[in-house]
Amino acid sequence: MANYFPENLRLLRKSRRQTQAQLANALHKSRKTISNLERGKVQPRAKLLLLICTHFDITIDALAKEDLSEKLTPGPVKYIGLEDRPLPLLNTIIELKTQQLQAMQETIETLKQIIEAQKTVITTKDQRLTMITTEMALLKKELAEALRKNWKIIR
Repeated sequence: MANYFPENLRLLRKSRRQTQAQLANALHKSRKTISNLERGKVQPRAKLLLLICTHFDITIDALAKEDLSEKLTPGPVKYIGLEDRPLPLLNTIIELKTQQLQAMQETIETLKQIIEAQKTVITTKDQRLTMITTEMALLKKELAEALRKNWKIIR
């Protein structure tokens, strides 16, 4: 089975009118890495392969197994290898991620409300503590005064 990856990567990059440096920057890799991939000196790891496929909107099969030289023309390339395939999985993933985001936003709002309620409780407790401390200081003064008066009587 032929490996079209190196040539297809070069063709895709050129069809987008990108330099190796621009592609490297978009993928957070070095220009040398892109050069080595295009020359077939190295094979991409899975994570990089997925980044490349996402960047060019292409399937892994199309990128590695199809000769894209006749399909590509300069300009943006969209969904090579996906033309006749529905995208229900992608739509499902997007919907699930949207639901997760909404749930997280609701959780954040609930946590904000809890924090505000706790602030109120803390403020109330701080006020009570201040009142108790003030009352204790007054009682201490009264006790000291009473002890002084009683001490004078005893002498």
